[in-house]
Amino acid sequence: MHIKNYTIKILLSASLTFATPSVANDYPTNVNEALHKAGINASELEKVLKHYKITNTKKFQAACFLISNMPIHCGQSYYWENTSHQHISFNEFDYSTYEQAVTEFNTLSKQQKLSPVKTYTWDLQTIKADYLIHNIDDAFSLWENKWSARLPFTLFCEYLLPYRIMDEPLSNWRNEYRKEFASQWDKCHNKTVRQVCTSLCEDLKLWFSDIFEHEVQKEPQHVLSARQILFRRQGYCEDMANWGVYMLRSKGIASCVDFTPFWGTSTNGHFWQCAFDETGKTIPFFMGDDTPAEFFMRREPSKVFRVTYSIQHETPATILEEESIPEGVLRSPNLIDVTGEYWRVGNIQVTLPHKFNSYQATYLCVLNGGKWQPVWWSYNRNGLTNFQQMSCGVVYLPICYSQGKKIPAAPPQLLRMDGSVQELAPNMMHTRKVTIKEQKGYLQFRSGKRYTLYYWNIQHGRWQAIKTLIPTQNDDGSFTPLVFDNVPDNALMRLIPEYSEQKERPFTINNQGLREWW
Repeated sequence: MHIKNYTIKILLSASLTFATPSVANDYPTNVNEALHKAGINASELEKVLKHYKITNTKKFQAACFLISNMPIHCGQSYYWENTSHQHISFNEFDYSTYEQAVTEFNTLSKQQKLSPVKTYTWDLQTIKADYLIHNIDDAFSLWENKWSARLPFTLFCEYLLPYRIMDEPLSNWRNEYRKEFASQWDKCHNKTVRQVCTSLCEDLKLWFSDIFEHEVQKEPQHVLSARQILFRRQGYCEDMANWGVYMLRSKGIASCVDFTPFWGTSTNGHFWQCAFDETGKTIPFFMGDDTPAEFFMRREPSKVFRVTYSIQHETPATILEEESIPEGVLRSPNLIDVTGEYWRVGNIQVTLPHKFNSYQATYLCVLNGGKWQPVWWSYNRNGLTNFQQMSCGVVYLPICYSQGKKIPAAPPQLLRMDGSVQELAPNMMHTRKVTIKEQKGYLQFRSGKRYTLYYWNIQHGRWQAIKTLIPTQNDDGSFTPLVFDNVPDNALMRLIPEYSEQKERPFTINNQGLREWW
C-alpha cells in the first residue's frame, strides 16, 4: 500500500498571536490557551463553551476537550495555478462524476501548464460555533446507542466525538455518510460491532478502488476529504481507512485509524481501521478488503501507531524542539504506539560513542525504499538509550539527527523473533566466502546484468561496495551462484543490481552459511 508522510504540524504560539480580547473566565487553562491562539475566531469557540457551560456538564467537557486540542489540527487542501501564478477556477464537485471532472481537468492542463499550490486551514482560526455544536450534539446522540453506550467518556471523546480524523478538508460528513450507506446499515440493527464491521466490509468490497498499484497521485493533498471519498470512490489505503472510520462514527461506533509508517521488512507502509466493540475492545479490519476475521499483519511492521484527536504528551513532537526531530511521522503529536497489539515486541538497548552524548534523543530507523527511515525514539542518557516495544524480526539502525541530517550513531541492531538482539558490527579481521543463489520471492538474476554486494560500514555510516559480478546463465536457463570473497563476518549486506528500484532487502549470513532476509 502507498503511504505518504503523515505529519501534523503544531501551530506555534507566536504565529497565532492576534489582537485578541483578553479571556477572563473559569475555563480550564489549556482551553484558555487555545482561545488566545484562536485570534478573532475565539468568539466563535466561546459561543460553544457558553452554550454548554450551564445546561450540560458532559457536553461542556467535550467542547473543552475539542477546543483545548484544536491547536494541532488543520485541513490541508490545494488549488491550481498557471505559470503566471494565476488561480485557476476548478472544482471537481461541479461535475456529475469524478471521471467527467478528470476529463475536464486534462483538457485544461493541455491548454496551459498547471501546478498545485498547497493550502492549510487551521481549525482554531476558522471553525464556527454552529459547526462544532452540531457535531457535539450529533456525537452525543450516537453515544446512546447499543454499540457505544458502555464506552467510557475518554474513549468517546477520542474516537467518536471528533469532527475530523487527520488533516482532511472539513465537511458535514456524519449526515452524508448515514445517507450514502443507509441500505448497508439497515442490515446491521441487530448485529454486534464485530458483526457490523464484517457485514459492511463484505457488502462494500467493490465500492472503493485502491489506486496504489496503477496510479500516482499528483495532488499535494495528504488525504481526501470525506466528501471527495464519496465522490471519487477511489484513493490510497489512508483514504480507505478514513472512509471506514467516517462510516462507523456516523452511526455511533467508536473507531480510529491505525497504521505502520513503514514496513520493517518490505517497502512502503499501510493504514487500516480499528473499531471499538461494546466493551471497548479493539477490532482491526480493512474496509472493503479484510474483515475482522481475515485481518492479520502479513509482515513485520516497523511500528504501529494509532491516530488520536488529542495531543499525546509523551511524543517527541511535544517534548523536543522540531529541528531535533527527523521529518516525518515522529513530528506528529497525536499518535499512540500500539505495536504490541499487532506483533511480538522487544526492547533494544544501545550504547553510543561519547561523541553523541550531547544529543538529547536517538532514533531507530528501518530500511525502506532504499533509505533509512526513522520510526521511533529514545532519550539519550549519557550515551545510553533504551528503545521500547520494537517489532521483532526487524533490523534497526540507531541515528542521531542534527541540521536536517541523519547521522548513523551505532551498528545496525537485529531484533530477532525470540527477542534477542544481535549487533551487526562487521568483523574486518574475520572474513568469509559468501555464495548467493537465486531465491524465489527474493532474488531472480537477469542475464548480463551486474550485481554489487554491499555491507554496512559502521565507520563511515554508509553502504560499502565489496565486489561487482555478472551471473553466468546455463544452457537450461538457470544461473550459477555468485561467489564473493573477503566478506566481513557479522555484517549486514545488500545485493543491488544495476536495474535496482531500491526494493532489495538486507540480509545476514548465519553460522550455517545461509542467508537470512530482513
